[in-house]
Amino acid sequence: MFKINKLFFLVLGIILVAIYFSLPPLGLYCNDGGAKYMQMKAFASNGWKSIEIDYPAKNIDPELKHTGEQRILLTKDGKFLCSYNPAFTFISSLFYPLLG
Repeated sequence: MFKINKLFFLVLGIILVAIYFSLPPLGLYCNDGGAKYMQMKAFASNGWKSIEIDYPAKNIDPELKHTGEQRILLTKDGKFLCSYNPAFTFISSLFYPLLG
């Protein structure tokens, strides 16, 4: 076996801390994570009564014609929705007001 220098672990630790602090806060690294986060926030902000996601451009696009509808986020009956099953995001939304 070879002896690993303490300096190696110090440098490795510094690199890992630098990477950790260079990441964006509350970064979402995939589309479905962002959509589920928006759905969870919608549950919590609507008092757990509606799964409609707040469409930020509703003032300038009230008919929801320019939402960039995809397979994940879609419009239905004049509502901006997420296509994922809301069961898990509902459970997550119960903890959102407490943990943020």
